[in-house]
Amino acid sequence: MKHLWSLAAAVLMALSSTSFAQSAAFTYQGQLKDGVSLAEGQHDFRFRLFDAASGGTQIGTTACADNILVRDGVFTSTIDFGNQFATPNSRFIEIEVRRDTGLNCS
Repeated sequence: MKHLWSLAAAVLMALSSTSFAQSAAFTYQGQLKDGVSLAEGQHDFRFRLFDAASGGTQIGTTACADNILVRDGVFTSTIDFGNQFATPNSRFIEIEVRRDTGLNCS
């Protein structure tokens, strides 16, 4: 029985010292309108992160999402700006969108 407890303690210590890297990606969901109507179909999105609502500096790289399906105006995209949220400072997202043209969003 003593060996079983020693084995269990060793496994617990090994698991507690293991850390896993976490992704900075998050899911963004929004509503898109085409004039007064809800948008439909494939669209290309470009996301930029800034440190101020206007006149700010872009933080991280531009994130592109091609061929995102918009249904009843609703779209969902996974965005990853890298580790830009390690501080409590406010961040602001700029979103550019166009109907899919067959080109990439860059």
